[in-house]
Amino acid sequence: MTQPNPRLAEVTATPPVRLDPAGRIADDVSCRKCGYNLRGLLPDGICPECSGQVVRSLQGNRLSLCNPIWVRTLATGAGFVALGVTILSLDVTRSTLGFGNRLPTWLGKTLFGGWMLSASIGFWRVTTAEPWNPGEPSFLSARSVARYVPLAMASTVIASYFVSRWKGISLEPFFALFACEGLVLAISGTRHFRLLAQRIPDFAMMRWLGIVKWVSVVLLGLALLGYAAQLVSPASKAYPPTSPATQYIGCALAWGLPAVLLWFVSVFVRLWIAIRDEARLAAAQWQV
Repeated sequence: MTQPNPRLAEVTATPPVRLDPAGRIADDVSCRKCGYNLRGLLPDGICPECSGQVVRSLQGNRLSLCNPIWVRTLATGAGFVALGVTILSLDVTRSTLGFGNRLPTWLGKTLFGGWMLSASIGFWRVTTAEPWNPGEPSFLSARSVARYVPLAMASTVIASYFVSRWKGISLEPFFALFACEGLVLAISGTRHFRLLAQRIPDFAMMRWLGIVKWVSVVLLGLALLGYAAQLVSPASKAYPPTSPATQYIGCALAWGLPAVLLWFVSVFVRLWIAIRDEARLAAAQWQV
């Protein structure tokens, strides 16, 4: 006999709600569809504000039971993130495998701008706060950090563009800052996505996102080591690089990064499809 999954039970279980002697809700519970306070209503009643079933606001934390407009916003954001990762994989493949010298310069700039724009829009939407949620986390939560870090990354890119117009100013500090911001986004973003995957629930996706996080940490750590080598070692500033450490790091990134990013694309596309399906279920449940 199959044993029940305790984590699945935690996500789908009905939260404890106190009832008064008349069997009406005695706690402050917000309607997941409109935010109306359901206190004083019967669990099998109807919300007087939106005509939604009260019981649907008491049935756990699954995305398919949440506000359908909010879940649809998450799905749209996840789609933009998947698009951004796809464009990023194309841009990295173009540059690391030597195609950059054979393709027009504007194509590289377009790809870079495209994935930055897609990631900024995607993370802004997929980190939208859940409406009428009294347990909304603090500003330093994974959701909040992942919401604003892409904007910081875009600011770094814009600042480096203007600084590059002055001759003799090194851009390595900007590259290092960009890599650090990417590291923060990888940790906070995958943490937020794992929380969403738990509410689908898709525990295989949670494991994959954990792998995405640690692989991203390793790759961005290698990039930071490369920038550090360029700052402290005169030999590493030559091109082609003469520093053995820089050569090894560059070789590993050139051959491994495109394949890794292709796998990232598959993970984020599957996550987008899963959240999109949850949005459709939520719309059907609430008849929106």
